[in-house]
Amino acid sequence: MTRKLIRKILPSNLKAHVRRAILGFDFENYYFSQCGEDYVLRSLLKKKLKSGKPGFYVDVGAFDPFRHSNTFFFYKRGWRGINIDPRPGSAQPFRKHRPEDISLELGVSDEEGTLNFQFIGDDSPMNSFSRESLERLGALDRVQREIPVTVKRLDQILGEHEDRFEQIDFMTIDVEGLDLQVLSSNDWDRFCPSVVAIEIESTTLDDVASNPSARFLAEHGYVAVAKNVVTQTVCTAFFVKPELTY
Repeated sequence: MTRKLIRKILPSNLKAHVRRAILGFDFENYYFSQCGEDYVLRSLLKKKLKSGKPGFYVDVGAFDPFRHSNTFFFYKRGWRGINIDPRPGSAQPFRKHRPEDISLELGVSDEEGTLNFQFIGDDSPMNSFSRESLERLGALDRVQREIPVTVKRLDQILGEHEDRFEQIDFMTIDVEGLDLQVLSSNDWDRFCPSVVAIEIESTTLDDVASNPSARFLAEHGYVAVAKNVVTQTVCTAFFVKPELTY
């Protein structure tokens, strides 16, 4: 092996060894989301990431600043965004650990008002406004109490903070069964993400194509490009706006 080749290869290997020694893992090959969703997003947004320019995300149903997070990898890369979660107390850890994001403690629906939040637990990713969804998933009996929570339309929330972004690079939606209401609450001419990742109830690719949320996005010019299995009955589906995707 020539010295030139050694110099070319060794630095990247050293960086990987240092990452593993300090962090306990090789950051370049790690994901923070529940089932690798942020790894798929990294592939879809590869050109933007390689450009070094910070992007902007919107996370509806953000849950936690690190665990099961589709956005933490991007925050570590200098991207910024809006985190929205209805669980009481959810915004505090985001504001502590991700202070340069906008973190909001409220729900999103197609009508402004108040909805009953089905609270299972602080550590549960299945807290939901939808009793029907929890019943289908066999989790309704785990609900500890109902909590009235303020909800707003997504276009209203984005309009209140549009001075923080020019373009939304990606939006991720995980709201345990109310995804169509969230989608319906946005102004897709005004706020049009390049990529949308959304958790839906689905078992096959055909199910994804026929899902009401997928049909809604198709009507707004989005194309389904990937599916990531979460459970046997739930997946995260990825949609791109071809003319906006990097």
